[in-house]
Formats: sequence, C-alpha cells, structure tokens
Amino acid sequence: MMKKNKAAVLVFIWFMLSFLFGWYAVGAIKSLQVLLFSFPFVLILLFPFSSNVRKTLFCLSLVIFGLSDFYLGIQAYLRDAYEASLNSGFVLESVANTSFSESKEYLMAMASQIVLWSAVAFFIFLAQTYLAISLVKEAPLRSKYFYWSAGLIICLSLFGWYQRAWRAHFPPVSLLTFYQSCGEKKSYWKNIKAENNAALDRAANHILSVEQGPRTIVLVVGESMNRENMSLYGYDRDTTPRLKEADKDSELHVSKEAFSTQSSTVAAFNDMFEFPDSSSISKSKLFAFFKAAGYKIYWISNQDDVAIKAEFQDFSNTAVNLNRVAGRSSTSMDEKVLPELEKALQTPSDKKLIVVHLIGIHPHFSFRYPSEMSSLWNDQDATRARLEEKGRSIRTLEMLEHYDRAMLYQDAVLFDTLKLTQNFDKNHPDVKTSWIFLSDHSVETGQRKDRTGHSNNSLGGYTIPFLFWTPYSDLSEGEEVQEGSSFRSDWLSYMLLDLAGIHCNFPIFEKSWLSKQYKWKEPKVVTDLKQKIED
Repeated sequence: MMKKNKAAVLVFIWFMLSFLFGWYAVGAIKSLQVLLFSFPFVLILLFPFSSNVRKTLFCLSLVIFGLSDFYLGIQAYLRDAYEASLNSGFVLESVANTSFSESKEYLMAMASQIVLWSAVAFFIFLAQTYLAISLVKEAPLRSKYFYWSAGLIICLSLFGWYQRAWRAHFPPVSLLTFYQSCGEKKSYWKNIKAENNAALDRAANHILSVEQGPRTIVLVVGESMNRENMSLYGYDRDTTPRLKEADKDSELHVSKEAFSTQSSTVAAFNDMFEFPDSSSISKSKLFAFFKAAGYKIYWISNQDDVAIKAEFQDFSNTAVNLNRVAGRSSTSMDEKVLPELEKALQTPSDKKLIVVHLIGIHPHFSFRYPSEMSSLWNDQDATRARLEEKGRSIRTLEMLEHYDRAMLYQDAVLFDTLKLTQNFDKNHPDVKTSWIFLSDHSVETGQRKDRTGHSNNSLGGYTIPFLFWTPYSDLSEGEEVQEGSSFRSDWLSYMLLDLAGIHCNFPIFEKSWLSKQYKWKEPKVVTDLKQKIED
C-alpha cells in the first residue's frame, strides 16, 4: 500500500510540475493538451513490463519530456518577451526574415531572458527525469483501477492525436510545423515575381484614369520611431529641433496622433502597401498601381531586408541598396540616402515616386547615430527622473539615452530629405511635389514597460510619427482637417493614390488623410491596448 501511495505521489508531483510550467507558457487548456501527449509516458513506466522494455520506455519518455520542455521553454520566453506564441505571424515572419548573423546578434541582445527560460526548462526536465527514475525503481502496479485510469488517459491521447487541432500541440509536431512554415515563407518571398506580375494586371484593371501633369512624390519610411520621443510631438527632451523649426512652415502638416497597425517591419509594410482592410481589392499592391499608372518608381534603401526587397522593391524601376550588412550590427548611417535622393529627384521623369527606406532607429540603438554626436539635454534630466520614479532599470534608462540620441540624428536626416524635396520644388515649379514621412512601426522606450524594443503588447509599439508637406493646396483639400486628424498606417495606400491622381473603381477618399471626406476610425489593436491600460 505504501508503494502504491509513493508512486501516486510521484506521478502527482510530475503532473503538477509539468502542468504549472505549461500553464504559464501556453495557458491552462493548451497545457493540458501538451500533457495529454507526454503524461501517458509517465504512466506506462508503472506497467508490469520486463526490465528491458521498461528501460526502453524510460529512454523514450526522456526524449518526449525533453522536447516538451524545450517547446514550453520557447513558448514561455515568447510570452514573457512579446506576449506572443510560436505559431503567431509575428514570430514566424521575424524568424523567416532573419539571417544567421542577425540570429546571433539577437541571441546576444536577449541573452538574459533566453538564459533564464532555458534554465527554467532545463530544471523542469531534470526534475521530471528524477521523478521518472524514481518511478522506474518502484515495483510495477497491478491494480485494475490503475489500468482503467491509465487506459482512459492513453485513449484520450490517441483521440487527441486524431484531432488535428490537438495534434498541433504535440511538441515534435509543433516544432516541425514551425520549421516548415518558415521554409514556406522564405520560398514565397523568393518566388514572388509571378505574384507581383499578377498584381500589376489586377491594378491595371482597377485604374479608371490618371490625372495629367508632372508629379513627384517622396515617401520616406522610417524604422522603429516613436513619436512620443520626438519634441515635435511634445517630448520634453529636444530630440527633433530641426523638424520642430520646420513645423512653423504652414505647408508642413503634422498629424497630432498617428498609429501603425503592426509592430514588426514585414507585417507593417504589408499593411501599408497591400490594402489589408478591403476585401474588394484583396491581394492588390500599391506599387503595382503606381507602375500601371505610368509612374517611375525609385527605391533607395538603407536596410538589407530580403522580404521587403522581394515583396515591394521588386516593383521599382531603379533600386539603390546602400546597406549590405543584415541585422542589428549594421552601422550604416542614414545620411547615405541623401546623395541618392538628390540624384533621383534630378532624374527626368514626368511622374515619379521616390521611396526612401531608412534603417531609422532599428535596434541596436547605439549604432544608429555617430559616436561623436552629443545630446542637447542633461543625462540626469526630468525625463530620467520621471522614469526612475516609475522604477525603470538602469539598462532601460541607458537604452533610452541611446534611443533619444538616435532620434536627434534622425531629425537631421529627415530635415535634409525635406529640404532636398523643397529645393527641387523651387527649381521645378511645373512639377507638383510632395513629401511624406512615417515610421513603419514604433518601439517601446520605457514609457509603459521596463524594457525597450519591438513590442506588440504595449501602445508604445504602435505610436508612430506622420508628416506631410506640399505647397500645392489642390493636393491637400482637407488642410483644415489634417492638423487635428489622426492617421493610421494601413490607410497610407489610399492617401498615396489620392495624392498621385490615380482614380480607381473602388472608394479611396474616406480613407485618404488628404480628403475632406476622410473618416477616422481607430485601429482595433490600438483600441484594445488602450482598453487594456484602462483595465
């Protein structure tokens, strides 16, 4: 009787330890689904098999335990760092779009959290192994109640294997599916040429007419720039003095509230340039419309991003890639785009769209400004004091200092892109010229959480800047509305079609920030995060 009780206690401890770990990593229900596949391997250790069979089952059990703990360790890390799961698009696209060198840099940057959850998973595995060894040493159970109970659990496990949704939580299947999905995503990006050609045909079918006359549109896309860290938007550190001065120009319009709808680069680009909110023009791509309408597209990039090149840069007539180092360790400065922008502006073309893709303030923040650049504020200022009162760590405060210095550098680059565009306009009065700047997404900078970087679970990951300049009033009929109107990045395509004079067989004006018909609707992700803060 004592032996039965001891075996029951060991099994109970194993189950609760595994369940609680899984509960944190994937939630209670999914934790039970994971256990449904691993728990039977604990029970069969108590069946009256021969010594050799029990040893074989013991070894197999350790493999299953190890895979489960490895899987749950990854899930726990993703939940802790991003409130994301392994099968989320956020994680899939990030991994599929990461080079080997960038992976190493990421591991170094997130080493503390990765080591923590690796240690937790390894400790759980050691504990499970010890409990399994203890069970093997116990005499096999010969109770009919045990056989019935174990048989029922094994049947449930077999039933779970039959159910595709449950089978997806079996760690080997989950990990293999994720690996295959990454490969499929990479293959899609490599073979997207045919899809882009089809997008051109679809765009041509949607276009009704194109307004006459020369036009030049400069679209500057930043990276990881949070408007809450720009003095242009009221931040107490003077991080954007040049843009703040430029804002005195009545022809420069600053949206006082702007949001991205995604928190990572590829997803943000998809939302900005693929009409994600319209079923009537699904699978359409903005740059296909511009090309089909006769625009010459110039693409100037200071980011080495395979996905962006495949999905969007492929539509360009001329592409200049200035950064040949992928990942966070790149030290390519954004000022390199300025000569190329000037060259593109001077290249004769009746209608042209110039896309300037900056590396912006992509982590690592300390690599995004010249080392000799000094700040315009005291390191021990009111901003630091305010965040210290919130209990922010030394590391977060240091990262914020790097981030704000990088913002000061971006201020200079953005101001220069604006001045180049304005000078071109002065020298070419016959060309209707406009300039747009926004960031693909934002990052958390310690304002809401004690960390910095990409964030899909705080509002800081979505609060972007949005600026628009043109001296032509007929291109911005909603001027009196714009200054007070909010902007969302997934409606950018509608605004650009409006600005380019490309008329289509679907409505655009209600989502064009330039139009008097513009009707603002807050993105659901932003509403949900605001509600989360209130709760």
